[in-house]
Amino acid sequence: MAYQTGTATSQHDLLQQLAAWLVLQGWTLDHSQAEGSDWRAHLHKSGIYLHLRTRPTGNPFNGYIYNTCQVPTLCCYMSTDYAGIGAAWYDSFTGAPLATDGKVCGCGIVVNTGANTAFYFFHDDNDHYTIVVERNAGIFQVMGFGFTLLKHGGNWVGGAYIHGHLTGGNTRDAPLNSNSRCPFYYGTDDYGKCNGALIRANIESFTNNWLAVGPSSEPREGWTGRRGYSTVTGRSTLPSSIPHSDDLVTYLVSSINSQAVLLPIRIFVERDEGGPCLIGTAPALFQTNAVGNGYLAGAEIQLGGDTYKLFPEFAVRKVA
Repeated sequence: MAYQTGTATSQHDLLQQLAAWLVLQGWTLDHSQAEGSDWRAHLHKSGIYLHLRTRPTGNPFNGYIYNTCQVPTLCCYMSTDYAGIGAAWYDSFTGAPLATDGKVCGCGIVVNTGANTAFYFFHDDNDHYTIVVERNAGIFQVMGFGFTLLKHGGNWVGGAYIHGHLTGGNTRDAPLNSNSRCPFYYGTDDYGKCNGALIRANIESFTNNWLAVGPSSEPREGWTGRRGYSTVTGRSTLPSSIPHSDDLVTYLVSSINSQAVLLPIRIFVERDEGGPCLIGTAPALFQTNAVGNGYLAGAEIQLGGDTYKLFPEFAVRKVA
């Protein structure tokens, strides 16, 4: 089943249901078990390992936090190996996103320790996954991962990606009652100027690591050594050469026929000599302001032969 929705009795139940659903998508479950008050799961598919963890409180990653994390989280990262259940959750280094201090970083969302109102799991049948959690009624969080962007800009190596507004586990300022921003947002807004997505890419002299989409140059905020950008303007200003959507996004519902417009999310990378270059598009994700402008969160619209599910600031292409 490429799409699944339901409720979760706890954050650990949410992770376990996610892991079970991923098995139905062709992943192999290596381990899923409690670790103290946490829960961790490790899965693999086609040589890619996905590492998931829920924590009621405390630092999700190894040192990527300003102060003690006070909110419950669901976090993830990807790698090309698995260090085993005897190693720390964040110690599968090979092929993982590494900050400039050599520590693994990743992405995540705020969830409820107890019941979460609803979850929405999306798979487009091409190994692009989007996870939306409605923590409380009307409060949506989004994270995702996939094997490759929709590539542009030549034959470059890589493409795997993860996104989520708790990049690096920086949850100090994460509000419990706010929606996530649009995926690949350039600099997570209410959460500090952190890097909101990570993309595996060999770009010129930058090899064997992941681009950091966002403005931060702090290792604890997901800085890997090479900057990525998206057309979704965030807390920081994008380079003038990138055609951002900052003004356009407020006009994405037609005043003539109330049709919602969905914008693709383009991804750029900083070149060795400076200046950004287009490398891809976020798969199955779109920016829109439809929710609150004639549409309700969770509504579905048809465009051509495709169905899209609407959430605050974004839409996901749904495959039944």
